Amino acid sequence: MRNVLYPAGQASYIEAYQGERDRAREERGETPEDTSAAAAHAEKRRELASQLMGGLEDIGDVVFKRAIVPETINTFGSVTADDLANQLKEEYGLVVDKTMMEFKSEGGRIKSLGDHLVKIQIGQKSALIKVVVKAA
Repeated sequence: MRNVLYPAGQASYIEAYQGERDRAREERGETPEDTSAAAAHAEKRRELASQLMGGLEDIGDVVFKRAIVPETINTFGSVTADDLANQLKEEYGLVVDKTMMEFKSEGGRIKSLGDHLVKIQIGQKSALIKVVVKAA
């Protein structure tokens, strides 16, 4: 149609945009206001994560009491990520998601007496918490 409409004066050429383009953002339908809100949200999450890391570093030993199998160090009930998350929330006021926790031994739960280390991964940082399981 370029050969018909333009010479007849029924169409005109449009200047191409010469500015910076972010095609990925355009495809998602985001506006610059959306990205600034997302940046503010990310900054808030980083601040909360740093506060949580500070709180985790101040924690001493987290103690659990469990019934034991007679004449062994094995327990009847295990200490799970849910138990640890609830204990941290009740005693220290720290809200930690159970998916952030990585138990160093026994496949995601503690099934014996003694001292155990639990790694809590928050973003790129991690903290180790000492969990002590005692006989009830």
